Amino acid sequence: MICRCFGRTLEIPLATWRATAELIVGLPDYDKYTAHAAATHPNEPVMTRDAFFRARQAARFGGGGGLRCC
Repeated sequence: MICRCFGRTLEIPLATWRATAELIVGLPDYDKYTAHAAATHPNEPVMTRDAFFRARQAARFGGGGGLRCC
């Protein structure tokens, strides 16, 4: 995709646009979570994508419990 900001034309990868849009609407990044969990907590099981999404929704909309570990 192309962005024409500040009088310049910038090539911005589609993945960057997608990640930005997901952050704006509040979708969590499961891949970042799994990388963090594997690096920081190697002996603990990693949540499934569905469990991760439900936990993040609960934390965001007041359902209690968050994922903060560090």
